[in-house]
This record gives sequence, C-alpha cells and structure tokens, in this order.
Amino acid sequence: MGQSQFEAKLALANGLLILHIVGILRFAGGLFAMFLFLSACATVASDPRLSRANVRQIADAEVRRVMEIDLRQYKISGPHYISRGDYWSVTCYLKANKRGAFSVRVSDKIQKAFIKRHDGGIFEGALTEKPLIIRRTEAGLSLR
Repeated sequence: MGQSQFEAKLALANGLLILHIVGILRFAGGLFAMFLFLSACATVASDPRLSRANVRQIADAEVRRVMEIDLRQYKISGPHYISRGDYWSVTCYLKANKRGAFSVRVSDKIQKAFIKRHDGGIFEGALTEKPLIIRRTEAGLSLR
C-alpha cells in the first residue's frame, strides 16, 4: 500500500469520525431541546389566565344552566385561584342559613366549570325513628 493510499484512507476515516461526532452532537442537542420543551410543559403557570370577573361569569352561567336556581338566594364568595390545581373556586352559601350549599370550580386552562355539591349541614331527608335494637344479656333482653 502506497503512502498516498494510506493518506486517503486516513483522511476518509477522519472525515467519518468527524461526521460521527457531529451526529452525536446533533442527537444530544435534540435531546436537550426536547428536555427543555418538556420541562416548560410541566411547569405550573404562576399567574392565572382568567380574570376574577370572567371566572364569576363562567360560574354563574354554569349554575344557571345546570342547577336552574335563583342565585339571588345565595351569597357568593369572591373567586380565589388555586395554583396547585390550576383552577378557580367560587363557593355559594344559602342566605337563609349561611351554610355552604355548593362550590363551582372553573378550570383556568380550559375555562370549563364543574359544580360540586356539598351537604354543608343542610338536611334534605325524611326524619325516621331510630331502629330498635334488642340485645341478649345475662340478665335477659335489653332494648336500646
């Protein structure tokens, strides 16, 4: 093998090595860019997108649509933002007894409302007598 053939093969090997290194760097750069993109997607937005007025409008409209109630019978809390869940919360209290009747969650991202009813101490059932319990004891039968 002549000197010129050896130099040609060496130059070819160096060229392939450089192309291989460039390919690795491009791959690593692509991985780094993907990591940056995914980390940006995973971060929680610190500031809400909706305004308090928008949240109130969305919540009121959802309550009227789903529950068909007169909102004048309720005292409605100001919307407050829950950053951990990325939603707003509005609680509605019945004016008559000042207990929480339900709350409305408005997603800050998709602007959709969800109503969560809670009993809040409001009783909505028929009164029933306590069942009679008969127990056998050493002294005989006992009623409770």
